[in-house]
Amino acid sequence: MDTTRVDPEAAEVRCVALHAETARAAQWSLAKLVAEQHTGLVAARVYLSLRRRERLGGTAVGHGLAIPHARIAGLSKAEIVVAVFDGAVPYDHETPDGEPLRMMALVVSDPARPREHLAALSLVSRTLAKLQPRASTPAPSGPVAPPPSAPS
Repeated sequence: MDTTRVDPEAAEVRCVALHAETARAAQWSLAKLVAEQHTGLVAARVYLSLRRRERLGGTAVGHGLAIPHARIAGLSKAEIVVAVFDGAVPYDHETPDGEPLRMMALVVSDPARPREHLAALSLVSRTLAKLQPRASTPAPSGPVAPPPSAPS
């Protein structure tokens, strides 16, 4: 797992390249990564918090992206781990556009700091929205006229 670390004010952000067969396996890998960074935090606790949140409603947002998030007591700062998968990863629920996952952005923070949690989710949403493909202009339905000639 390749890891790149950045530390902006809002949260600790890491990006990883990840191989996963399922979304749950990806969440488990990311839960372990978060737990490794925090003394006394157990990966199973992070994972179960993510799964509890997932049962409330799927966190896939479309375009191959899911943003699982949970609040975990004891974190000194919100943490974001963005995983880019090496292939398509099936999601547990139906995704908004029916596409498999290609990326997952995990957000965890302390429940005592809800503003920090929302700021981290906002940071992820704003940043990744810039990376999403934009709808292209539909192709014309009839014959296309050639462009006008340049004046001589």
